[in-house]
Amino acid sequence: MRVAGKTSSAEHKKGAKAHAWFIGYAPAETRRWFSPSFWRKPATARAYAAPVAYKFLKEIYGLRH
Repeated sequence: MRVAGKTSSAEHKKGAKAHAWFIGYAPAETRRWFSPSFWRKPATARAYAAPVAYKFLKEIYGLRH
């Protein structure tokens, strides 16, 4: 199944680590499930926010891989 999404960061205070977020949906062609994920001050959105959204979608669809 194809998933569409975008990672990014959100600054909240000058000089502080930015918050990370990921927004996505699946399947990419029909946009049935929406999966937001937000993390306060992580290293990167790719390392935290996107994997959590992936786990959510995996659980919804009962996927093992």
